[in-house]
Amino acid sequence: MYFIHKHTRLSLSKIGYYFNQPHNIVIYSCGVVENTLRTDRDYKDKYEKIVSIIDIIIGAKLKD
Repeated sequence: MYFIHKHTRLSLSKIGYYFNQPHNIVIYSCGVVENTLRTDRDYKDKYEKIVSIIDIIIGAKLKD
């Protein structure tokens, strides 16, 4: 949910809809991830690696 929230223009309600959750759960979940990204370097490194892999995949598809 955090990734979708940060990298799309979808509303919290729409994200919640896709995960069958109310928007307040999306807000809470995003807060948990943000806090973990601030306090856990290994978690942040893994998140950034996932983001860069997705960027490569999307970039490759956009060039096709």
